[in-house]
Amino acid sequence: MKKIINPVDGAALHDPKRVGGWHHAAIRVGDFIFLSGFVGVYPGTKTLGETTEKQVRLIYENAELALKAHGGTLQDIIRSTIYFSDRDATWPVLDKVRREIFPDNPPVSTGIGVTKIDLNAALEIEFTAAIGSSK
Repeated sequence: MKKIINPVDGAALHDPKRVGGWHHAAIRVGDFIFLSGFVGVYPGTKTLGETTEKQVRLIYENAELALKAHGGTLQDIIRSTIYFSDRDATWPVLDKVRREIFPDNPPVSTGIGVTKIDLNAALEIEFTAAIGSSK
């Protein structure tokens, strides 16, 4: 059964309402949570982090807010899809932060180069998490 998870504590790309037909938090199916893509904005705003590293950290902070609404944590993430506007410049920063968050077992990931990301962000990441018995 599919359950829509509304944004919590500002964990959304723009605001807690659907923008442009996109759902900004997640859909839960059983023990799996599928998070929409996050760019590195301060919760509840359209303001990007000032540096690429800050954007990466904000992405994970916002994803964590969405996961917490259902008893999940960043450690429950099993997959991520990363969209880069400049992979060569962004990957080393992302890799540094990911190694802090996932020192032993990072989620499987796919990186995709794109020409533009909303708000001219350096990257966007979508996540899949498994909580409960699906781990």
